[in-house]
Order: sequence, then structure tokens, then C-alpha cells
Amino acid sequence: MGRVGAKERILDSALGLFNEYGCDGTSIKMIIDESGVSNGGVYHHFKTKESIIYDLYAKVKTDMLDHILKNIDDDKSTRELIKDVWKLQIEWSLENWNKKKFMDYISYSHLIKKLHTDEVTSKFETVFNKFFKAMENGELIKLDKKYFALDYMGSIGAVIAYLKFHPEKHTDEFINLAFKKYWRSIVNI
Repeated sequence: MGRVGAKERILDSALGLFNEYGCDGTSIKMIIDESGVSNGGVYHHFKTKESIIYDLYAKVKTDMLDHILKNIDDDKSTRELIKDVWKLQIEWSLENWNKKKFMDYISYSHLIKKLHTDEVTSKFETVFNKFFKAMENGELIKLDKKYFALDYMGSIGAVIAYLKFHPEKHTDEFINLAFKKYWRSIVNI
């Protein structure tokens, strides 16, 4: 395996430090010490700690979205598409716990407003637009789009938290039952 570049070492180190100490509790000096990259090397790649946070968020979110988007079939029914995206996001989160933890931390941070305007979010719009069209045509309950997204994330978050503490329950039967519960909360019956 090739040598990891300085920028990657900085981001990897920052991920661990941000998860342990929070963004406000992590200094550039801590990132320098943890990454082994010189002061000048860090500032060559990133002008501020905030730019490290933004790049890391974009990298993590892109990683998650790429995992989901490369594994879905847009031609499936709304129910099957939502189920696939839902399961893939759970799978990615459990396999990338530190990245998921960072995204959760940022989601409740003052930085989130700046980060959500990023073009990274647009990658997921095509999938969510299919969900929103299903609301318009009456297949799903008509909900405010932002509420729908938060409810969706809350459902996924609950399953991830449960499985993180009860890994023995991570079975197809449990995942299917949990999705069935979520689906019944959004389908227009």
C-alpha cells in the first residue's frame, strides 16, 4: 500500500481529535503533533482549522454518498429505493463509525449552516427528489422536505445506535423489520 500523503494524514488525525475533543477543543498544534506533518506543511494545505473541518466534512460526506450512489438502482420502486438507501446508509455508518460520529457532531454544530450549502449535498438531491416526487403523487405522506430529511435521518440514527450497542441483533430480519416500521410512518395509506 502506498504512503499516505500529508493532507490525508492531517485529515485522518483531525478526524480522531475532533471526535475526542470536539472542534473547539482541538488546536492546530494538536493536529500537527498527531499527524506528524510540520507546521508549515499543515498551513500549506489548510489556512485555518475551519478549512480542515470543511475539507474533512466534504471528504466524509462524499465517501458516504459515493458508497450509497454506486450501490443503488434508480429504476426501482420508491419503496425499494428508499429501503436500499436506508440500508446502505446504516451499513456505511456502522463500518465507518468515526466518520459517522464526526458527521453527527458537525450536524449539531454552528458550522452546519456553512457546510450544507456545499455542493457535496447536491450529490444526494437526485435520490431525495425521487422521494419528494412520490410525496407529490400521493405515494408518500406529504411532508415538509426538511422535516422528511430529518425524520429519515432520525430513523436511521435510531437503528445505528441500537445496532452499535447490540451488534448481535444485526440481522436481515431486524433490518427488514426496522425498515417496515419506518416505511409505515411515511407511506400514504
